[in-house]
Amino acid sequence: MKNSKEIKKIMLLGVLGALVACLQMIKIPLGTFSITLALIPIVIGSIIAGPKGGAFLGLIMAIVVLFVDASFFYALNPAGTIITVIVKSVVAGVVCAIVYKTVSKKNSTLGIISASLITPIVNTGIFILGCMTFFYPNIIEMSGGSNALTFTLVTFVGLNFFVELGINIVLIPTLIYIINVVAKNFNLNTIK
Repeated sequence: MKNSKEIKKIMLLGVLGALVACLQMIKIPLGTFSITLALIPIVIGSIIAGPKGGAFLGLIMAIVVLFVDASFFYALNPAGTIITVIVKSVVAGVVCAIVYKTVSKKNSTLGIISASLITPIVNTGIFILGCMTFFYPNIIEMSGGSNALTFTLVTFVGLNFFVELGINIVLIPTLIYIINVVAKNFNLNTIK
């Protein structure tokens, strides 16, 4: 029975990993950068598979970002880019799982909403820290000497963060509700 459960988890992570990769490659331009929908399967996978699953899905997102989206930062500081992208994505998946597990002990719905909120916050927060740590001189130069943090928030984060946050808050609880309805109708395990 345990092997069957592990096989299902591995299969689910494989499907969600492919979804993360595909969604990360879809460009939805908004402001300086495109928004990503890849956090949605990361949150769902983190909720279902825990911190290891969240870390795995975050790593898939990081790999795609490094190969597809990070050329601007990579040209400035390759090591800083790799560290920032991997840490932000993996930690976002792990923290999501921990927050869900902790909050859902009191209330499952609140756990799902909390996980949906924390993932883009951690992902963006670590991105900002990475910018300030590895790209500070470049940001000062780009900003014309103005406040580097303000420039980073306006230029690199901007509206994208709030759109991604809104999408997560609306879509993830809705998708989990749909998954649970389908799972219940086919006598599968539901997300608690």
